[in-house]
Amino acid sequence: MFKGGCGCGIIAGVLLAVATGAGVWYFFYCRNNPDDADQQFQQVEKGWENVKDGGDKTLHFVKENFTGKKSVKEDAPGEVPATAPVLPPHPEDRVQNSKQSF
Repeated sequence: MFKGGCGCGIIAGVLLAVATGAGVWYFFYCRNNPDDADQQFQQVEKGWENVKDGGDKTLHFVKENFTGKKSVKEDAPGEVPATAPVLPPHPEDRVQNSKQSF
């Protein structure tokens, strides 16, 4: 057998026990104090939104720097962006539309 064990299993067990105990305590705390729990969950949701936004910005930055392509927000299908210029119809489009029978 190996004589010089590092005790990683003991450390992991203690950390797991502390995390489990904290989870159980928080579960019962949230059940007894729903108003405080709601505030806590709102803070967690706000923090998660910040993490997601930061991650998205990082991914777009990395994509632009490694591929050279800029990320463009995709609009909903059929939706015209507010900054799109209005162009007159092409003359060939008028000819094709007049030849179509409905």
